[in-house]
Amino acid sequence: DIEGVPHHTQRRNLVRSGDSMLSALYSGLFSSESQEDGYTFIDRDGTLFTHVLAYLRHGPDHCHLHDNQLQSVYREAKYFGLQDLQDHFKALCDPQPQ
Repeated sequence: DIEGVPHHTQRRNLVRSGDSMLSALYSGLFSSESQEDGYTFIDRDGTLFTHVLAYLRHGPDHCHLHDNQLQSVYREAKYFGLQDLQDHFKALCDPQPQ
């Protein structure tokens, strides 16, 4: 449950990111409290998390964003410690001259 928006995925999608907050939270290294309905509440923007979850499921090529969303999703990637996604969006926001 991300800011009131329920998201459904397999645990493996959340832990495959390696050294990230989501991986630590769902790998069993840290205990997390679930709500009565079984969801874990994370106080972040649920709409932006949709894009984070798409990355976790399918990789960066499936993160289709409008230009005005790039910085916001980059901040979410930074919050969750998803370095690969941060690198992907940083390259999109600051393309290198050719």
